[in-house]
Amino acid sequence: MKKLFLYTFLFISIFALAYFMTAAIYKYKSDKPNEDVVLTENITDDYDLAESVLPGYPDTDTEAESVNSIIDNRTDYVIANDIYIVGIEDGYVIVYLNDKNNVYEYTDIDAAVLKIIDSVQYEKILNNITFDNKEELFDFLESIAS
Repeated sequence: MKKLFLYTFLFISIFALAYFMTAAIYKYKSDKPNEDVVLTENITDDYDLAESVLPGYPDTDTEAESVNSIIDNRTDYVIANDIYIVGIEDGYVIVYLNDKNNVYEYTDIDAAVLKIIDSVQYEKILNNITFDNKEELFDFLESIAS
């Protein structure tokens, strides 16, 4: 009789524990905001309606085109100004960005050693060699460093 009572008590305890855990999980999920919100056509239609009703509201197509043209112009400007200048300063080869005021990279290539090993490249560097992209620059630095 004791075993039957013990098994019944154990069964009821496990059932109650499972019930309360399930209720707690359900409550937690129902209190949490839904992260899977999907915009419907009705919302976008309302936005289009509000856009047409409000006076003085800017045209989004024109605004997007002007922003894109600004970005394109800015990109062209940045690409046009990415010029690397290789020169010599304080006895070492130095790379400048766009002008001789902004140092892009200091190298450990000794100009005196370069003059002895490759005088042609040394003379070119004295006259400031320019490169339009990093690949060409690093290929050149690798060739004179070896």
